[in-house]
Amino acid sequence: MQNLPLRAVLAAAVAAILGSAVYYVTDVTWWALVGVGVVAVAITARAPLELSSREAQRRGTPSMRSLVTLGMTKQKSIIVATMLVAIISLAAWWTAIGNVQIVDAVRSPWLVVPPFAIAALGVALFADIMLFAMHAKRSAKIILCAIFFSAISMAAIVYPLGLGFDPFLHRATIAHIAEFGTIMPKPLYYIGQYALELLLVVVGHLPLNLVDRFLLPVFATVALVASATYGFADTLKRSSVALMALMLLPLGAFISTTPQGVAYVFLLCAIFVAQEGKVKSEKEKVAAWLLAIAALMTHPFAGIPAVLYVGTWHALQMTERQNAKRWILAASGIAAVVAIPALFAVQAARSGLALQLHFGNLLDGARWQSLNIGGFLSNHFSTAYDGLYLVVGNLLLLTIIVAVVGMWAISEKEKVKSEKLAAWLPMIFAGAMFANFIALSILFDFDFLISYERTDYAVRALTLTQLFLMPCVIIAIAYVDEYLTQKPRALRMTLYAFLALVGMANVYGAYPRHDNYARSAGFNVSTADFDAVSAITQDAGDENYIVLANQATSAAAVEAYGFKTYYHDDVFYYPIPTGGPLYEKFLTMVNDAPTRATIIEAMDIASSIDTPVDLAYFAVSNYWWKSEIIIENAKREADDWFAVDGGAVTVFIFRR
Repeated sequence: MQNLPLRAVLAAAVAAILGSAVYYVTDVTWWALVGVGVVAVAITARAPLELSSREAQRRGTPSMRSLVTLGMTKQKSIIVATMLVAIISLAAWWTAIGNVQIVDAVRSPWLVVPPFAIAALGVALFADIMLFAMHAKRSAKIILCAIFFSAISMAAIVYPLGLGFDPFLHRATIAHIAEFGTIMPKPLYYIGQYALELLLVVVGHLPLNLVDRFLLPVFATVALVASATYGFADTLKRSSVALMALMLLPLGAFISTTPQGVAYVFLLCAIFVAQEGKVKSEKEKVAAWLLAIAALMTHPFAGIPAVLYVGTWHALQMTERQNAKRWILAASGIAAVVAIPALFAVQAARSGLALQLHFGNLLDGARWQSLNIGGFLSNHFSTAYDGLYLVVGNLLLLTIIVAVVGMWAISEKEKVKSEKLAAWLPMIFAGAMFANFIALSILFDFDFLISYERTDYAVRALTLTQLFLMPCVIIAIAYVDEYLTQKPRALRMTLYAFLALVGMANVYGAYPRHDNYARSAGFNVSTADFDAVSAITQDAGDENYIVLANQATSAAAVEAYGFKTYYHDDVFYYPIPTGGPLYEKFLTMVNDAPTRATIIEAMDIASSIDTPVDLAYFAVSNYWWKSEIIIENAKREADDWFAVDGGAVTVFIFRR
């Protein structure tokens, strides 16, 4: 059976779609999930993917020049030696991160991971590029998978308790569905990811924490390499080095398993599979549709552009008339610009959220300056870090420049005008997503969100921009590499070294950073957070209570006790940092003053006639800004207090 990795990806897409259907129609049971898995495998086993491979072989695209023209020898010993360099470098990376277990609160993994680790990954990247250049494609592809997985799985390795906040909420939701068959109210999205994890947990009996930490890194590695290899078969025959373009992706989007991250993978796979240069039957187009619909079932922010993109691609293939193609491209671009803001407007109307749209903001110069999308250049007299941040701070600009080169290459090489016109599809959608970034940054006011999360959706639109640019980036790298086969070897080696250094810097920038160039404001969930949550639970006993704490402690509570207590059906007993009333009270306690009056107000928010809340806790982590002052002031207001893990978290007790 050909294209087995891609078939596995399509099976995941079908499972996400069918699992979502099961969730919305009935309860999720073991038998239902088994049925989903069986049907997914049966459908994708018969997917007509072999036809495209045979067609690619018949197309007669020029192959990459031999090793002789590259001025290298074909001796197997050189290939083996290069493979050993890549393997040893990867082993050094895993040795470095395998010995790291971050269970205390830190701002960045790079404060703990040995510095040489990132250099080892850079050496592995360069060695793998050389393997691609020496036509050891199968070995090079396997090593690329290992490198890509190594780059995006570090958080899953070094943060055994988890990283971020959203994964804890999604894990708790999946655990609830696994136990009770559903959760109320039923969300309109996210279920695509939940279906995949429920299959592995309920049917496969794998630990949920393990599945959730590694699902996205494993899935992204297999799916992106497989779909890129399939969709760009002709391009990779000219230069398989182009596959290294995957290391230019916004890798931070694939680190922590979230519905948004899984949807990004489905979207990017749909983009890769839906390449205009391949002749496709109607049956073959089903693969792209399955991937796009799976993205929609997982997260609409990526799913809506995915469906629009595949629909446009399908429509373009149904006509050869250039005017019709122009109208289709124009209409799809407008739809892509309008769809996401319309989604926010509908969601805000359904939820009663205060989403404000102000066209007058277009004249606000301060808002345009806050976009911070210009080039980044900083000299702190540190060669290594200056080099890293030259890439990290300019990755979007670099991606755009390379994509423009790719479009130029298409216009130079493509002889058929209709195909040349259709090749603009990824660039049009990239432009639409960038327009959405502008709109979400300037026109919309997300006042219902905490201040530091109000730019989150705009950043996601910027990520989508980079994803839609990737086809042109792959084509550009192939074109430049093929062009340099006619040039001195030093130029080719410069290109390969540049790709390796960019990939290495991109890995560094994918994780939270706390150095002279960037200051991470977040801390990971620590054992002290779990210990504080446990101590609070024991102290409260059977009484109704609330807790004012930061998001790391709240995440620990969700992980340890799930969705244990709600008041008024919508007030969780720990703060949820998305603009909820308890989190606002927590910010008042730490930013203004930790007063009893604020605590009483928080109790009032949760209390009702039938369920009075007369007990509250205020937890302060020792890394919080001015924590010592906050703690001393809170001691004067609280009825009692206790410290956890030597003062890592101080908990104050208030009774009405």
